[in-house]
Amino acid sequence: MSALDHVDVRLATKDDTKALFVLLSEMHKEMAIAPLHIEKAALSIAEGIENGEVLVALDAKGKLIGTIGVIETSWWYSDETHLSDRFFFTARSERGDEVGKALLEAVTMFSESRNLPLIITVTNPKRARPGRHWQRTFDAALFIPAGYGLLAPKGNDHVR
Repeated sequence: MSALDHVDVRLATKDDTKALFVLLSEMHKEMAIAPLHIEKAALSIAEGIENGEVLVALDAKGKLIGTIGVIETSWWYSDETHLSDRFFFTARSERGDEVGKALLEAVTMFSESRNLPLIITVTNPKRARPGRHWQRTFDAALFIPAGYGLLAPKGNDHVR
């Protein structure tokens, strides 16, 4: 779907299942808030692949170095649907490179092909607290920042 220098992004296949599970297990080790339920995680990966909703990033040697999985869901207040991420992760050795960007560009094209809004949640429990005034309310309620949500642009909105 997308290629940057040494990164190739494509839809995941059943052959990617084991490598995806290994990579996403690393994601769990880094940023999980809840314990890993192996069967549930494996089922979610398999379901995403079967539904054509998982993209993988591969290096020049074909090694899986990143992934993003989405799921079509609706907001609690509407019957309208959108794509939301199941997971979004890049191998530690590939961060700061073009992998995340390639995955985001590919999943944006994927959402546009389905004519659905795309919402990505960045989850990182180690993220520093933002200095915004609204955060004081969450701090007072003892909430810990776990990331933030991002809405992908539509059409040519992403062109600068």
